[in-house]
Amino acid sequence: GWDGMGTAWYKKVDTNHYKFQGSSEEECCYPIYCSQYTTTHETRWKRKADLNIQGSTDKECYDPRLCSDYCCADETLLKIPNDHLHQGSTDAECCMPRY
Repeated sequence: GWDGMGTAWYKKVDTNHYKFQGSSEEECCYPIYCSQYTTTHETRWKRKADLNIQGSTDKECYDPRLCSDYCCADETLLKIPNDHLHQGSTDAECCMPRY
């Protein structure tokens, strides 16, 4: 069942014996906003424009950066095959040597 733990809500803690009443997330929890979350993979994700959305994961708060939108900076490299299926925005993530 629901345990009050999630990526978009943080369960209210009863620190002064005030009994929180309710059964919904809005009544029993504090919202977690994407503006409070930062990805550790900035080359693979770009922040969604709406900072008022709730969440605390890459998928909730960011859109994927796809290699298909990237151009290799090093002219000796080629884009990897199926670049639309791979996330990244660097030569290391999206490019390979020409052979």
